[in-house]
Amino acid sequence: MVNEFFGYVAWLLGLSSFSRKLSRRKVAVLLYHDPVPAVFEKHVDYLSRRFNIVAFARVIDALESGDWSEIPDFPLVIHIDDGYRRNYELLQICERYKIEPTLYLCSAIVGTYRHFWSKLSSGRSKQLRLVNNRVLLNKLRNEADYFPNKEFENREALSLEELASMNSQFDCQSHGRYHFSLLTLDDAELEGELAESRARIAELSSQPCDHFSFPYGDYSEREILAVKRAGYRTARTTQPGWISPRTDLYEIPIVADVPGDVSTNVLRLHLTGLPRKIKRAVYLLVSRHIYAIRTRVLMSKRFF
Repeated sequence: MVNEFFGYVAWLLGLSSFSRKLSRRKVAVLLYHDPVPAVFEKHVDYLSRRFNIVAFARVIDALESGDWSEIPDFPLVIHIDDGYRRNYELLQICERYKIEPTLYLCSAIVGTYRHFWSKLSSGRSKQLRLVNNRVLLNKLRNEADYFPNKEFENREALSLEELASMNSQFDCQSHGRYHFSLLTLDDAELEGELAESRARIAELSSQPCDHFSFPYGDYSEREILAVKRAGYRTARTTQPGWISPRTDLYEIPIVADVPGDVSTNVLRLHLTGLPRKIKRAVYLLVSRHIYAIRTRVLMSKRFF
C-alpha cells in the first residue's frame, strides 16, 4: 500500500515522465529475480509502449566501440538473476514481445535439484551472506543439514530441458555457482568460482559466457580484477544509476531491483530510480554499525 501511494504521488508530480526525459539517451537496467509471470507480462506491456527494450549485448557493443549512435532513445534492458524454475514461464511472454532479457544463472544450481542457500529460513538466511564462506557452510551443515551439493525432492531452479528451450530467447550469463557473496571467498576460491561458472554456463547454453552479475551486488576492487582475469567482458552491480557512454564495463549499474509481484503503478515509481538510490543510501549509512552487530548475534546462536 505504501509503494502504491508513492507510485501515485510520483505519477501526479510527473516524476516518472521527468526521469524518462532526463535519461532519454541513457540505458535503464531493470533487474528481476522470480517475477510472477502474469505481473511480468503487464510490466513488459507497459515498458514496451514507453521504452525501447534492447538486448544487453547491443549496449555492451556500443560501450566497447564508443559508438552510441545505434542505441535508440529511451533504451531499456531487462536482467533476470539466479535462474529460478518459474522463469521458464516467461519464455512465451518474451517471444510475444520480441525481447531478449539477460538471464544470469547460478551454474551449480540450474539443471539440478539443489536449493538456493539464501532461501533457507524463509529467505532470512541471506542476512548471513557476508560471513566467511567456510564458517557459513559449517553453520548451514550443522544447523540446517544443508550443504551446496545436497539434492532435494523439489526443484527450485530451471531444468536442463527448460534452459535448452530458452536459449534462443534469453542471453544466458554467469551469476556464480551457488550464489555465495564473492567477498566471503579466499583468492583461490574466487578464481575457481568465476572460471567454473563461466565454463559451465557456456556449456549449458551453447552461448559465449562473457558477462557476470555479482551475487547480492557485493564486490570490491579484488573481485573486479578477478572478473577481468577470468575473461568476462562486463560485470553488473546493484549500484543505482543508468548506463551512459562513460559507464565502467565492470561496474554496470541498475535503475531498479523490481519486486516480482508489484503493480504497474509501483513499477513507474521504480523507473524514477529513487527507491534504489534511497535504499542504497540508507544501507550505506547503517551497514557499518548495524550489519556487523546483527551478524555476530545471528552467528552466536542457532539461526535455522
